[in-house]
Amino acid sequence: ILDLCAAPGGKTTVARSILPEGSLLFANEPIRTRSNILAENIQKFGHPDVIVTNNYPKDYKKTNLLFDIIVADVPCSGEGMFRKNPGMMKDWETYGPKHYSDLQRSIVPHAIRMLKPGGMLLYSTCTFSPEENEGTVKFMLDLDPDLEVVDIPNRYEGFAPGRPELIEGGTEDLKKCVRIWPHKMNGE
Repeated sequence: ILDLCAAPGGKTTVARSILPEGSLLFANEPIRTRSNILAENIQKFGHPDVIVTNNYPKDYKKTNLLFDIIVADVPCSGEGMFRKNPGMMKDWETYGPKHYSDLQRSIVPHAIRMLKPGGMLLYSTCTFSPEENEGTVKFMLDLDPDLEVVDIPNRYEGFAPGRPELIEGGTEDLKKCVRIWPHKMNGE
């Protein structure tokens, strides 16, 4: 597994805790200061089968590594974090969804190329912007016709279907995207 944008390490430790013994997990964070925090948190977790890296997604292609699963919780405009961190609103005002959707679309092609045949990519954000969510999923589907969106079988309270109607050329596949609303779930 590759956790592509892993800092501070919560997703990595959860993933490692449910993986079978012998599985290898790469926890990557491109931003050096955040990768140091990630490494410290992973060290505290104390599992030997986690490798912390500090690379931009484009640099991974040089390794020729392929992964069964890639978690891409990509940088986003952060609307889902406003309640927890009001400072995120200033960042949103400065950059907005367009900036972040462009950034996401510069990351995901590299993730797609690192997937083993039949592998899975979990794409997520902490924003509500259709441009950054369903729009980027559509971008990936247009980029690689072999990709498909899979249903998440258990829809818990607070889960809602995607918003394909807000995306030009939105398809039935995008209805399989899931939104988790913070006012309906206990969390950000």
